[in-house]
Amino acid sequence: MTKAGDEGTKKEPTAIGSNIKLLQEEYSTKIEIWERVAMGGKLILEKFDEERDEFEINNRAAIADRYKLALDKIAYYKRLLAEVTDE
Repeated sequence: MTKAGDEGTKKEPTAIGSNIKLLQEEYSTKIEIWERVAMGGKLILEKFDEERDEFEINNRAAIADRYKLALDKIAYYKRLLAEVTDE
């Protein structure tokens, strides 16, 4: 004979497990996306290292900022992924 409260707790771990899996997939996808953004920014910065005019200087600065943002996002989502995976 089961109690009414037992049925709710039996379903909960499955729901939590599926939520964790969804979060892992979401964070992994976001890591992949930001890694591509970072890779593109890095290639542009390496390829076009000469700045000829003010537009190129500003453009390069914007690309460098985006590259730094991508690296920060990668670290952030990897940290979140590690937290979700540990639990």
